[in-house]
Amino acid sequence: MIAQVRRKTLSSTIQCLLAAALLFAAWPQAARAALPGETKSQKDARMKWWRDARFGMFIHWGLYSVPAGQWKGKDVRGYAEWIMNRAHIPKEEYQKLQKQFNPTKYDAKAWVSLAKRAGMKYIVITSKHHDGFCLFNSEHTDYDMAGTPYKRDLLKSLAEECHRQGLEICWYHSIMDWHHPLAKGDTFPQYVEHLKKQCKELLTNYGKIGVMWFDGEWIKDWSAEQGASLEKYLRDIQPGLIVNNRVGKRKRSPGDFGTPEQKIPATGMPGWDWETCMTINHTWGFSKHDKNWKSADDLVRKLIDVASKGGNFLLNVGPTAEGVIPQASVDRLEGMGRWLDVNGEAIYGTGPSVLKDTPWGRCTTKPGKLYLHVLKWPENGRLEVAEFKTPVKRAYMLADAKQKSLTVQQGQKGTTILVPAKASDPVATVVVVELVGTDKPAAGAVPEGFTSLFDGKTLSGWKGRDTRWSVEDGVIVGQSTVEKKLKHNEFLRTEKEYGDFELQIKFKLRNHNSGVQVRSQVHDDFVVRGYQADIAEKKYTGILYEEGGRGIMMKVDPKEVAEHLNQGQWNQYRIVCKGNNIQAFINGFQTFNYTEKKAGKPTKGIIALQLHAGPPMKVSFKDVVIKEL
Repeated sequence: MIAQVRRKTLSSTIQCLLAAALLFAAWPQAARAALPGETKSQKDARMKWWRDARFGMFIHWGLYSVPAGQWKGKDVRGYAEWIMNRAHIPKEEYQKLQKQFNPTKYDAKAWVSLAKRAGMKYIVITSKHHDGFCLFNSEHTDYDMAGTPYKRDLLKSLAEECHRQGLEICWYHSIMDWHHPLAKGDTFPQYVEHLKKQCKELLTNYGKIGVMWFDGEWIKDWSAEQGASLEKYLRDIQPGLIVNNRVGKRKRSPGDFGTPEQKIPATGMPGWDWETCMTINHTWGFSKHDKNWKSADDLVRKLIDVASKGGNFLLNVGPTAEGVIPQASVDRLEGMGRWLDVNGEAIYGTGPSVLKDTPWGRCTTKPGKLYLHVLKWPENGRLEVAEFKTPVKRAYMLADAKQKSLTVQQGQKGTTILVPAKASDPVATVVVVELVGTDKPAAGAVPEGFTSLFDGKTLSGWKGRDTRWSVEDGVIVGQSTVEKKLKHNEFLRTEKEYGDFELQIKFKLRNHNSGVQVRSQVHDDFVVRGYQADIAEKKYTGILYEEGGRGIMMKVDPKEVAEHLNQGQWNQYRIVCKGNNIQAFINGFQTFNYTEKKAGKPTKGIIALQLHAGPPMKVSFKDVVIKEL
C-alpha cells in the first residue's frame, strides 16, 4: 500500500461563489469524465451511493494474520501483510501457512453488524493481497480457502450478509502477486489472463459488487494500457461497477476515484472523487505487537475532516487468524458510531466546505444548509463565521431534538452565531445553518401552484430564431458563434402574455451577457422591448433595465451581487410582478425592488430570454416555472 496526493487549494473567490450556490443547488460533484458512452448524469447515478456513503470499512485479512507481525520469534518491522517480503520468507515456506489458516471464530454477520453500528455504509475486503493467497474458492488456483482446514469461501458469507444487512460489498484485489509463477517478466501477459479470470469470478459469483479496489499496480510489468483494458473488461461484466485509480498507474489511469493513503490531503482533491484509506493503529494486517491505536475521538475528527473536503473515509481493521476483529478496533468503531447516531446527517450525502476560514473546526454542506463541526468551542459564546454573508434563515444545534433556534447576527464582516456556554459533544458539536430561499423543490420539479413553461424537450409555447435557440439535454440553450455573430440582441419569448405573476428560472453562463425580460412588447417580430433583469455582465448584473426605453432604471452594487452569483454554475432568478411593482432575486438575494411611477407603461406582456449581441457566447436556462397572481 502506497499513496501520493498533492492538490492546490481553492481560491477564496471560488469558495465564496460556491457558498452562494448552496442556496439552490446540490454540491457539483466534479470528477474524471464519464466513461465512453456514459453521460454525466449516468455517471452521477452510478457514483451516487458511494458519494453519499462517506464512510466504509477496509478489511486486511489473509495468511499473514497467522504470523501476525512475527517470524521465528522476532518482530518484523513494517506492515504485517508485507511480512513475506519484509522477512524474506521463501515462497515454499510461506505457503505452509495455508494449512494453519483456520478462522473458526469468523462470524460474517457479526462483522457486518459491527460495520453498521460504526455508521459504515460499505465494506472493502482483501480478496487477494500481494502474497497471492485468495480468501475465496477459485477454479484457477489451489492457493485459496479450499486448501485450508476451514475449506469454506470466506467472501461468500460476507457478501451474503452485506446484501442482507444493506451494505455494499466491495473487493480489494492485488495486481502484484508474489506467489504466482507467471506474475513477472516474459510470462506476465499470461498472468494477466489469470488475473482477469479471477476478477470475473469475483464479479459473477457474489451478486452486485460496489467497488473493485486494486493495488500493487506500481510493478514495472503493469502498464496504464493494461489497466484500461482490465477496467473495460470488468465494466462489461458489471456496468454499474466503481473502480479505483490503482487499476492503472494512478494519475495516468485514474479510474473513478483517487486513493490517498494514511493521510488526508490538506485541500482534498478538487476536481476528483477521492477516498482516504487509513489504519486504526499502524499496520493493515493483524500484528501482535502493534499497540499504536488512534483514539475514537481522533478518528471521528478525521472522518469530519475528510467529509469537509469532499472525500470518503475507508477505515481499516485487521482480524486475527481465528477470524476475530481486535477489541481495540471494535471499541473505537462503536465510539464513532455513537457520534454518527446523533450527527450522521452532517456526514452522509454531504458536500465539502464552502467557507474560506474555519479556525473553530470544519464545515460540510447540503443544498441550503451548512453543518458547522465545532471542534474548538468558543469560550465567549460567539461562533464567528468570517466573510459568510449569505442570508441565514435560522441556526440550531444538530443534537437538539427540538431544534431551538440560535441567535444569528450578520454584518459586513460575516456571520456570528450565539451558542450555549457548553458544547453538546466534547469531540465535535454540530451547528446547522439553514439559508434563506432554500425552501425550493428538487431540481426539475414544479412547485405547488406553479406551471412549467418548459417541458425539457421542446420549445413549445416559445418563439425565437431556430438558429439561435435549441434544447440540449433538457436545457434551453442560446448560442452565437464566430460564424454566426450577433449584430442585435436575440430573444426567445413566450407566446402568451402575463400580468401579475411570480417567475422562477435557473440560468448558467460565464462572462457572457443575458437577461430575462418581463411585461415586454414585441416589435418587428424579433425585437422585444420591456423591463429586463440583467444577468452575468459584471458591471450590470442584477440591474433593472428598460430595453428600448430609459436604459438603467435601478441597480445594485455589483460586488454585492457577485457574492451571491455562482459563475459557470446554475443560479436561480426569481422575478415577481404585481401591479406597478417589480422585484427580482438572484439566489435569494434581492437585486431590485422597483415601483413604476410613469403612466402608460404596460402592466402585461410576454416573457423573453435574451442572447446578447457581440462576441460569441452561450447562455442556458432550465426549470422555468410561473405562478399567476
